[in-house]
Amino acid sequence: MVPWRVRLSFRMFIPSKPTRYGIKLYCVCEAKSGYICKLDDCTVKRMSADFLGKGHCIYMDSCFSKVELFEWLREGQTIAVATVIKGREGNPGSLHPNLLKLKKGESAFRRRNNLLFYRFKDKKKDICMMSTKHTAG
Repeated sequence: MVPWRVRLSFRMFIPSKPTRYGIKLYCVCEAKSGYICKLDDCTVKRMSADFLGKGHCIYMDSCFSKVELFEWLREGQTIAVATVIKGREGNPGSLHPNLLKLKKGESAFRRRNNLLFYRFKDKKKDICMMSTKHTAG
Protein backbone atom coordinates (compact mmCIF):
# COMPACT_ATOMS: atom_id res chain seq x y z
CA MET A 1 0.00 0.00 0.00
CA VAL A 2 1.46 3.32 -1.10
CA PRO A 3 0.31 6.14 1.20
CA TRP A 4 -1.96 8.55 -0.70
CA ARG A 5 -4.62 10.85 0.73
CA VAL A 6 -5.45 12.88 -2.39
CA ARG A 7 -8.76 12.09 -4.10
CA LEU A 8 -8.54 9.23 -6.58
CA SER A 9 -11.18 6.88 -7.93
CA PHE A 10 -9.06 3.82 -7.05
CA ARG A 11 -7.76 4.95 -3.64
CA MET A 12 -8.41 2.34 -0.96
CA PHE A 13 -9.26 2.58 2.72
CA ILE A 14 -8.18 -0.32 4.93
CA PRO A 15 -8.77 0.60 8.61
CA SER A 16 -6.65 -2.24 10.02
CA LYS A 17 -3.45 -1.11 8.22
CA PRO A 18 -0.95 1.45 9.56
CA THR A 19 -1.34 3.31 6.25
CA ARG A 20 -5.12 3.41 6.07
CA TYR A 21 -5.49 5.44 2.86
CA GLY A 22 -3.52 4.70 -0.25
CA ILE A 23 -3.06 2.98 -3.57
CA LYS A 24 -2.83 -0.80 -3.40
CA LEU A 25 -0.20 -2.11 -5.81
CA TYR A 26 0.47 -5.67 -6.92
CA CYS A 27 3.76 -6.98 -8.24
CA VAL A 28 5.03 -9.96 -10.19
CA CYS A 29 8.43 -11.02 -8.83
CA GLU A 30 11.08 -13.48 -9.92
CA ALA A 31 11.27 -16.23 -7.29
CA LYS A 32 15.02 -16.58 -6.68
CA SER A 33 16.17 -12.96 -6.63
CA GLY A 34 12.91 -11.17 -5.76
CA TYR A 35 13.37 -8.90 -8.77
CA ILE A 36 10.11 -7.09 -9.61
CA CYS A 37 9.11 -7.91 -13.18
CA LYS A 38 5.83 -6.01 -13.22
CA LEU A 39 4.12 -3.55 -10.88
CA ASP A 40 0.51 -2.47 -11.36
CA ASP A 41 -2.78 -1.69 -9.62
CA CYS A 42 -4.77 -4.22 -11.61
CA THR A 43 -6.05 -7.80 -11.63
CA VAL A 44 -4.13 -11.08 -11.68
CA LYS A 45 -5.42 -11.90 -15.18
CA ARG A 46 -4.06 -8.68 -16.64
CA MET A 47 -0.73 -9.01 -14.83
CA SER A 48 -0.18 -12.66 -15.78
CA ALA A 49 -1.15 -12.26 -19.46
CA ASP A 50 2.51 -11.68 -20.45
CA PHE A 51 3.56 -14.97 -18.84
CA LEU A 52 0.98 -17.32 -20.40
CA GLY A 53 2.30 -20.28 -22.40
CA LYS A 54 5.94 -19.78 -21.35
CA GLY A 55 6.17 -22.59 -18.77
CA HIS A 56 6.04 -20.34 -15.71
CA CYS A 57 4.51 -21.31 -12.38
CA ILE A 58 2.58 -18.59 -10.58
CA TYR A 59 2.41 -18.69 -6.76
CA MET A 60 -0.22 -16.47 -5.15
CA ASP A 61 -1.90 -15.61 -1.89
CA SER A 62 -5.35 -16.75 -0.80
CA CYS A 63 -7.06 -13.48 -1.73
CA PHE A 64 -6.36 -14.17 -5.44
CA SER A 65 -7.05 -17.92 -5.58
CA LYS A 66 -10.29 -18.65 -7.39
CA VAL A 67 -11.22 -21.74 -9.38
CA GLU A 68 -12.09 -19.66 -12.47
CA LEU A 69 -8.64 -18.00 -12.42
CA PHE A 70 -6.86 -21.36 -12.17
CA GLU A 71 -8.87 -22.75 -15.07
CA TRP A 72 -8.05 -19.66 -17.16
CA LEU A 73 -4.33 -20.03 -16.35
CA ARG A 74 -4.43 -23.74 -17.20
CA GLU A 75 -6.01 -22.97 -20.59
CA GLY A 76 -3.11 -20.55 -21.13
CA GLN A 77 -0.65 -23.39 -20.36
CA THR A 78 0.53 -21.79 -17.12
CA ILE A 79 0.56 -23.65 -13.81
CA ALA A 80 -0.44 -22.06 -10.51
CA VAL A 81 -0.28 -22.79 -6.77
CA ALA A 82 -2.02 -20.87 -4.00
CA THR A 83 -3.32 -21.06 -0.47
CA VAL A 84 -7.11 -21.02 -0.32
CA ILE A 85 -9.77 -19.52 1.94
CA LYS A 86 -11.67 -22.55 3.28
CA GLY A 87 -15.25 -21.56 2.50
CA ARG A 88 -14.66 -19.88 -0.89
CA GLU A 89 -17.14 -20.62 -3.67
CA GLY A 90 -15.94 -23.32 -6.06
CA ASN A 91 -13.95 -25.27 -3.48
CA PRO A 92 -15.08 -28.86 -2.87
CA GLY A 93 -17.64 -28.99 -0.08
CA SER A 94 -16.33 -32.36 1.06
CA LEU A 95 -13.11 -30.67 2.30
CA HIS A 96 -14.97 -28.11 4.43
CA PRO A 97 -13.82 -28.20 8.09
CA ASN A 98 -17.38 -28.79 9.33
CA LEU A 99 -17.72 -31.96 7.23
CA LEU A 100 -14.21 -33.39 7.44
CA LYS A 101 -12.43 -33.36 10.80
CA LEU A 102 -8.67 -33.85 10.58
CA LYS A 103 -6.25 -34.62 13.40
CA LYS A 104 -2.77 -33.11 13.68
CA GLY A 105 -0.63 -34.31 10.76
CA GLU A 106 -3.53 -35.72 8.70
CA SER A 107 -4.36 -34.54 5.20
CA ALA A 108 -7.06 -34.93 2.56
CA PHE A 109 -7.31 -34.03 -1.10
CA ARG A 110 -9.85 -33.83 -3.88
CA ARG A 111 -9.24 -33.52 -7.59
CA ARG A 112 -11.40 -31.75 -10.17
CA ASN A 113 -9.98 -32.32 -13.69
CA ASN A 114 -6.39 -30.99 -13.44
CA LEU A 115 -7.02 -28.98 -10.30
CA LEU A 116 -5.91 -30.37 -6.93
CA PHE A 117 -7.51 -29.18 -3.67
CA TYR A 118 -5.42 -30.15 -0.64
CA ARG A 119 -6.09 -29.65 3.08
CA PHE A 120 -3.90 -30.64 6.01
CA LYS A 121 -3.93 -30.02 9.72
CA ASP A 122 -0.90 -28.21 11.08
CA LYS A 123 -0.28 -27.91 14.84
CA LYS A 124 -3.45 -25.91 15.45
CA LYS A 125 -5.01 -24.79 12.19
CA ASP A 126 -6.07 -26.17 8.83
CA ILE A 127 -4.04 -25.21 5.76
CA CYS A 128 -5.80 -25.36 2.40
CA MET A 129 -4.21 -25.06 -1.01
CA MET A 130 -5.11 -25.35 -4.67
CA SER A 131 -2.69 -26.38 -7.41
CA THR A 132 -2.44 -27.27 -11.07
CA LYS A 133 1.21 -28.26 -10.53
CA HIS A 134 1.00 -31.02 -7.91
CA THR A 135 -0.44 -34.52 -7.95
CA ALA A 136 -1.74 -36.58 -5.06
CA GLY A 137 -2.54 -40.21 -4.48
